[in-house]
Amino acid sequence: MKRKSCLIMALALTASLVAGCGSSGQQQGQTDQGTTAATQAAGSGGSTSGGEGEYKDTIIWAISNDQDYLDPQMNVSNSVVIPQYYDGLLGFDNDGNVVCKIAESYESSDDKMVWTFHLRDDVYFHSGRHCTAQDFEATFDRLLDKEHPVRYTTNYSYIESAKATDDYTFVVTLAEPKSFFLQSFAKHQTAVLNLKRSRDKRNKRVYKRESVGELAGSIFSGGIPSTSNETYWNGQHNWLSSGETCDRFIVSTIKTITDAGVSNSSTRKANEYDIVIASAGQGHTRGQASMLLTDTYVNQSIIVVHAASDYLPYLFWNIANRYEELRVISNSNSIRGSLTTKMIGSLSIPKANITRIQQFSDYAWPIIKAVENNLHENRRLAVMRDTLLPRLMSGELDVSALDL
Repeated sequence: MKRKSCLIMALALTASLVAGCGSSGQQQGQTDQGTTAATQAAGSGGSTSGGEGEYKDTIIWAISNDQDYLDPQMNVSNSVVIPQYYDGLLGFDNDGNVVCKIAESYESSDDKMVWTFHLRDDVYFHSGRHCTAQDFEATFDRLLDKEHPVRYTTNYSYIESAKATDDYTFVVTLAEPKSFFLQSFAKHQTAVLNLKRSRDKRNKRVYKRESVGELAGSIFSGGIPSTSNETYWNGQHNWLSSGETCDRFIVSTIKTITDAGVSNSSTRKANEYDIVIASAGQGHTRGQASMLLTDTYVNQSIIVVHAASDYLPYLFWNIANRYEELRVISNSNSIRGSLTTKMIGSLSIPKANITRIQQFSDYAWPIIKAVENNLHENRRLAVMRDTLLPRLMSGELDVSALDL
């Protein structure tokens, strides 16, 4: 099946690495020998009369959100669409039990460190190519590549190796036993990819990655002046806390600090249009990302990404739409469940050429400026309302003579 690489809002090129779908199996290694995976791509929406009714070759399925990628190692939108295109060795049945998909059976060593999967021999990619254990090895080479990580690389860092020992045997060795291994292995992130077809037929740039740190000029966090010293607060400088990142664009802050507060603390200044990310915080705060529309100092629970104007829109929309992934990364790599400047700097993003980034930047900046103007106008009107309404309610202002 051919699918076009698409330029998402953040210029995220996705790979159409579509694998054939296996049939639902039984838990602990026995598959239902039903329909095999060789399927033809759906048509363009036409229909053909036949039998008692009308045959249609297109399904329209309403879901709650769009897909950021059609690549199972990159997609974080939901777990509904991707399983319709891809299968892995294992999966889940309707009751949430782990069942075989492309695996026919599996077993583990006594210490649960080595898992051996025996593949079915009747599975084909949509391109018609036979799916073998070598395809799973290539898939996991990509998933586990720490030099060029994908979104879920850190999630599977407990895997030491994943190798094909023959065409239909795939052996996974863990760095340490994991009680959740089968459940983790049944998720869509481990689905087999038709990487040979992708290498043969598609532009290799699809898989090139770079990090946020490579595009950013600097990445840093701030600090908080002593709350017990009143001379540090209610000054002329904005001061941002992590909870305020609930707004996608920030035009003002709740608190302000003085020159003394700046001088006697580790707080640092972020500039207008910098990207700010909540590295910690209660509830849903951690992982939220915003763009500043004002200069402000920041606290220690804020990570600031400063970059050249050409790169800022590209970086901003890429990071801002990876909320769930950022929370997963922080949970996987920190005892306290917080993000660090190092994590953000190493965050992998699709590599796009400067011409495409510039095109996106030229399109995005007028939108950002329009948002900025609207938010500042809203703030001005809110201040006017809060100033005039009490005077009107108290009778200090009399508008009875106005022709309204």
